[in-house]
Amino acid sequence: MKKVLFVFIIAVLLTPVAFAGGKQGEAQIVLKANMRNYTLDYDYPWNKGAEDFQKLHPNVQVVLEGLPYDEQREKILIAVSAGKGPDLAYLDCIWLGEYASNKIIIPVTARMNATPELKNDLFKSYIDGATWKGEIYGPWSHTDLRTLVWNKDMFRQNGLDPEKPPKTWTEMREYAKRLTDPSKDIWGFGYPALAAEGSLDMWYPFVFQGGGILSADNTEAVINQPHGVAALQLWYDLMHTDKAAPEDLIGVEEGVHTDGFDAGKYAMIVMAGSNVSNDAYAGMSLKEFEAKVGAAPYPVGPGGKVATGSGGWIIGITRDSKNPDMAWEFLKFTLRTESMVEFVVPEGAVPTYKSVMNHEKFKKASAHYKVISDLVNYTHFRPPIPEYLKIADHLVTAMQQVLTKVAGPQKALDDAVKASNAILADRKW
Repeated sequence: MKKVLFVFIIAVLLTPVAFAGGKQGEAQIVLKANMRNYTLDYDYPWNKGAEDFQKLHPNVQVVLEGLPYDEQREKILIAVSAGKGPDLAYLDCIWLGEYASNKIIIPVTARMNATPELKNDLFKSYIDGATWKGEIYGPWSHTDLRTLVWNKDMFRQNGLDPEKPPKTWTEMREYAKRLTDPSKDIWGFGYPALAAEGSLDMWYPFVFQGGGILSADNTEAVINQPHGVAALQLWYDLMHTDKAAPEDLIGVEEGVHTDGFDAGKYAMIVMAGSNVSNDAYAGMSLKEFEAKVGAAPYPVGPGGKVATGSGGWIIGITRDSKNPDMAWEFLKFTLRTESMVEFVVPEGAVPTYKSVMNHEKFKKASAHYKVISDLVNYTHFRPPIPEYLKIADHLVTAMQQVLTKVAGPQKALDDAVKASNAILADRKW
């Protein structure tokens, strides 16, 4: 009897068992996910999502790693190139072409089509924003939108209706001049003009009102056409013709100009997202904030149409994933409506999913909800091609040349387009 018992114990010890309560003999899976670092500051979607997912799948261990912006891109490219990438990775939408054309991430078109509850919940603009050469490369996490914002008290003080923002470029220029008092270092309009891509990002929606940065197939630069020239002329006119924007904006980066708005230096600015959580409004209720700060679509130029721009995050499955099907199951589980609401509300992000946008909790917590929910259907994206940042360098140069009076908008953009098209001629995709 003792001999039989001894053999049985040895057999049990030699039999593979699952960790974390998994079933005996069930294959063990480790899912590694590289996320943006700040998304892990919240319970949902990832921390509690991983915990809850593991309860449903005891044979799965989810390992989350948060990375800052620059490291997010570099670490994924290096790790996957070495065959040691994670299963899941966040990617800025402007990295899409680079990741897709280099097969860093795999297409998920078939999986999306087989998951209509997820695909149909995404706003169409974000499906398009995750598509490269006809293939969808991932669902979205969250986004933001660019808007015009204005100081309602400054409008009142200058005889302007605080509930009626400018709707046209002409009105915007007139309002900006009226709101300017250089003797007090108060300016009608503020925008970032530092030599950085972020400056372009706040300007692009004016370009999108009349056309694109590149052609529809992303093979040719077209921003030197009338719509782009007019948009750059607008920046020049606000600063030099109308003298309603200070020349020191040439040294101001995106985000810092928002601080100037909060401090009362600029009466109007263009910005991404909302500044409701900034220190200047600490302790204010949402109603009190909206009584002080207005938000609206960018004013529209002659012959143009309403447009805005988005950044934000797609989640891709890397080519190194040994368990892409389980990775997809994890994404479906964590991107559920109730989970995403618990993230976008405290983060102040803009949803990419209709059910989250329409959720009562988001509606009640979102500053300028009506503006945001309407604009999501009019958003555009920077070109997702691998060469975009190189092209952006030439566009930044064009903006700086115009604002420093080195060249006019047409000449500056012609030069930028010539350089951009030389870059595109050498593309490998």
